[in-house]
Amino acid sequence: MSIHAVSRVPAGTSAGGRFAETSHTEPDIGLGYKSAHTAPVNDGCSAPIAELARVFSEEVYEHPEWYGSGETDEEAMAQLAAARSNPEALVRVYRALPPGLDRINRTDWVTLSARYARQHAVQDDDEGNDWPVISAQVPASSVFSDGNDLMEYGYDGPDLNCA
Repeated sequence: MSIHAVSRVPAGTSAGGRFAETSHTEPDIGLGYKSAHTAPVNDGCSAPIAELARVFSEEVYEHPEWYGSGETDEEAMAQLAAARSNPEALVRVYRALPPGLDRINRTDWVTLSARYARQHAVQDDDEGNDWPVISAQVPASSVFSDGNDLMEYGYDGPDLNCA
């Protein structure tokens, strides 16, 4: 498996929230960074994004608005279309996380949308408090969905150091 370039995503304007993490080897930094809400992985219930119709339906590609909780993200849908039935397709995953942390770990929440990641990086009204967003290109076979949301996925590949 080939893992490609990892890079930081430029800051932008967006609205609230943050990704939750289920396990992390770095110290707890007290920012509500961790949560019991676990990301989908290769557990027999979730599906890799190359087989997205296993947890949604084939209509997800033609009518993503039926499965989302807001406007459809073009970047995410383009990546899902490219990964359809192609587990080795490379997709770019994004993750917002507190300053000083620079890893995408197995079982982390990720998204296929830079815009969605930026929204989750916003911490309050002060842009200086926003978290950075990191990204990496990974095989579609390492990104899993539980059929809950077209914007949120679990990463189930080797840990990635994004520094």
